[in-house]
Amino acid sequence: MSIGLYNFIGQYGVQWNKLLAGSMIFAVFPLVVALLAGKAIVAGLTAGAFKE
Repeated sequence: MSIGLYNFIGQYGVQWNKLLAGSMIFAVFPLVVALLAGKAIVAGLTAGAFKE
């Protein structure tokens, strides 16, 4: 996908509207995954931080 975004950068200019729209679409999946797995990520990072 990132190689496809590079196609919007040409010799004579950048097609900003297409480049930014593609970047937003490219960023949606990792953002959704991070939001859904947020509690699990925090739990994993703090698992060994406290004694029980």
